[in-house]
Amino acid sequence: MPKQPTPNSFNFKPLQDGLARALSPPPQRWPWQWANQKRIMPPGSPEPGEFNSDRAPWSKAISEAHASPYFNFVVAVMGSQMGKTETLFNICGHNFDDSPRPMLWVTPNRKLAESISKTRLRAMLRGVASLWAGLAKGKMETITEKFINGVRLGFAWAGSPTELASHSVHSALIDERDRMANDIGGEGDPTEMVKARVSNWVGGTVTSVSTPTTGRVEVENIGGMEFFAVGDKDDIHSPIWADFQQGTRHHWAVCCPQCAGYFIPRADYLNIDSTWTPRQARKNAHLVCPQGCPIYESDKFQLNKTALFISPDQRIEKIDPVQGGVWVRQAEPAPFGYEQDAEGRYFVAYHGFVPAEGMTTATFWVSGLMTFWKSFGDRAFDLVTARQKGIPTVEQGIINTRFGELYNVAGDAPIWELVKEKQGRYLVNQIPYGVQFLTAGVDVQGSGFFVVIRGWGYNRESWLIESAMVHGPTDQESTWQRLHEHLQHGRGGYPIRRVLIDSGFKPGEKNDSHRVYDFCAKHTPWVVPAKGRKTMDKFYKFSPIADKLLAVAGGALDLCLVNTDYFKSWVHARVKWPDGEPGDWHVHAEITDDYCKQVTAESRLTMPNGQFYWVKIRKDNHLFDCEVLATVAAEIEGVSFLQPLPEQSTTTTKTTTNAPPPPAPAPQKRRRGARGRGVII
Repeated sequence: MPKQPTPNSFNFKPLQDGLARALSPPPQRWPWQWANQKRIMPPGSPEPGEFNSDRAPWSKAISEAHASPYFNFVVAVMGSQMGKTETLFNICGHNFDDSPRPMLWVTPNRKLAESISKTRLRAMLRGVASLWAGLAKGKMETITEKFINGVRLGFAWAGSPTELASHSVHSALIDERDRMANDIGGEGDPTEMVKARVSNWVGGTVTSVSTPTTGRVEVENIGGMEFFAVGDKDDIHSPIWADFQQGTRHHWAVCCPQCAGYFIPRADYLNIDSTWTPRQARKNAHLVCPQGCPIYESDKFQLNKTALFISPDQRIEKIDPVQGGVWVRQAEPAPFGYEQDAEGRYFVAYHGFVPAEGMTTATFWVSGLMTFWKSFGDRAFDLVTARQKGIPTVEQGIINTRFGELYNVAGDAPIWELVKEKQGRYLVNQIPYGVQFLTAGVDVQGSGFFVVIRGWGYNRESWLIESAMVHGPTDQESTWQRLHEHLQHGRGGYPIRRVLIDSGFKPGEKNDSHRVYDFCAKHTPWVVPAKGRKTMDKFYKFSPIADKLLAVAGGALDLCLVNTDYFKSWVHARVKWPDGEPGDWHVHAEITDDYCKQVTAESRLTMPNGQFYWVKIRKDNHLFDCEVLATVAAEIEGVSFLQPLPEQSTTTTKTTTNAPPPPAPAPQKRRRGARGRGVII
């Protein structure tokens, strides 16, 4: 007798229907058109009912670029409440409904992935009958994967390199790139990892959307319109903005209702009187176009109705309201199929864009001023409130999320060229006269160790002996052995007296033993784990790690707690030290620009109430951390008690002086028994 079906039997019909759809010609429509025709927003949404893409009209071009055969990477930069995630839902739904192919959705963390998978995506699927019917429910549906019309939709998050590298997909969606780390588990940039998942598919596309973070860019006037210029890579700390600069750089442009000139709105065009309170700003703020015309909230509907994307390579030559768009001349021809007149100009429809032939990365920026869900006054209220608080992090949040713009961090960091100017005449791993002992600082990353070895002399004068990286996965014992071999013999006949290793990063899995502590326990007291503290009553102090007993000594491993503000400020002060003055801070003749930029990659900001904090102004600051740790190690070793060598002079200083030395940091009392002699294996 054949086995009778049970209520839990798997229903193959959605899979069969999905395969049939995959083999059928897809409907000829863009994702935003699909959304207008099929999506129903659920109760509880800001605007329940039929989906209307005109409420976020910039999303049309972004979704078109994803579905276009011309692009394999699409980037959209904008603030909050601009419809970023809904645009991704439109792309996702269009894919699984019209032409089902495997897709990956990537979020910054597991919590957000679960929220989208369990709640928001399910709500979207329920609102589209064909998708809800095609969803494989029951055991086939999990948080990390769903099968829609027979095809897999996977969810991954930036903290899991395994999930990011597990499946090949036709297209991928990256949600809030700037909230992700730049190195995932030592395996590299998350965007590049996702691109690798798509590379095997013809016509595959990765779309990345995010609110930007920090960086510095200028504005350039091209053809009468002001665009964000391409910033120096060292000035851009926002990954999504760095990606934006690599593509077409299309900006959302609006037409002034009074002078009929197109311009690109941004925060600088928001008119706010310096004497206004936040409430007055909410009531009175308005836009002012480059020609000085006032533009009010009541104009916003018309602004967005006739808005479109323009790139720096295009010039608007004719506005055509009858046909619904503008005619532009551009530096490079567009791909085949874009409308062109007898004069060689291309037509850009309202809400649309025209790319250049051969460009495979489409990038878009939209000002947060143009959202329908917040008024010009609301944005002005938030900005004035943040400025009155005087807290840079609050102002950054407003600039990033309300306006979709980069926040330029200002502070007291020395310029990197100042480090370069301190080059001496000695070579890497040479020991200049004046050095009395060596210390090392080590910063741990997933893909290896950054190492700085510095020599120390009288009056805390110091010389960079080496800056390097020991490569290899730090969750592997062999990489730690290479680190030991790199350090154990010292340099130039001088042993490294003390090594400090940052213990803030824990290689391996969550439940693995802490390899930093294991390594330090094996080589104590020569190697010491360290952890930074924002404020402390001492420059540094030791605290026993109670659960890490030492097999040899029978006691607890000491953790060095570091007053990071003091030592970071000390290093930057020495970078600015006058050449030739006692206590100078030297670097060798072979120093790289990368080292110089890393040492100046953080800046100290002081708030009006006197509180302070350090912020990264460049992505990589590992060698700065190493210099700090090497300096702490020197204090532990009693650098303040060193005496001058006979007839001490160095060949690295450019001038000499007999003037009294500038005041040095106060001497630190040494912890009894903490000073190591030579290398302890």
